[in-house]
Amino acid sequence: TTDAKVLATVYEKPKSALISIASWADNATTVDIKIDFKKLGLDPLRCTAYFPEVKNFQSFTITPAMLASLQKGIIPSVWIDKAKGAAIIIQQK
Repeated sequence: TTDAKVLATVYEKPKSALISIASWADNATTVDIKIDFKKLGLDPLRCTAYFPEVKNFQSFTITPAMLASLQKGIIPSVWIDKAKGAAIIIQQK
């Protein structure tokens, strides 16, 4: 991520990845999530991403701007509350 206090862990599967994000920042913050498609073995031109609905955890929606940036290896402006996190799934079509 673009914030040293907001960390990401990646769980890989063939043609998909789950990015788990956790914040130790002092306040709520907005971060960009950087994605190394080559390291994941995914083709960015064939990928989509979404925030899975998780009751009492997250109900984010990925925006068209986020999807447009995905091909460039970034998911921009992800809001993370203080002491909270997020989950993003990337899938190759």
